[in-house]
Amino acid sequence: MADFAKRTRKEPGCLFYGFAVAGDAMVCREAYVDGDAVNAHLKNVGPCIEALLAEACELTEIKITGPAAEIEKTKPGTKDLGTLYYETVPGGVANVYRA
Repeated sequence: MADFAKRTRKEPGCLFYGFAVAGDAMVCREAYVDGDAVNAHLKNVGPCIEALLAEACELTEIKITGPAAEIEKTKPGTKDLGTLYYETVPGGVANVYRA
């Protein structure tokens, strides 16, 4: 986890990165300026994700929220993970879908 935080702290497109605990689940909450920043983050922390999944935890859910064009940028690296995509629209969030 420390390696995640260290790597993410240096990412220019990251607006927020943090972990929260709810019961026996840990939630990673993140915010990025655009889909390109999400992709850069996934590339940056790839080794960390692989190590955690192999040794310590299970990935149960990924949600990505943003404009449709930015969501499309993230799909190649996230669609096989069971990701839920939430397309933002003026005044709220709509069009929840999987890849």
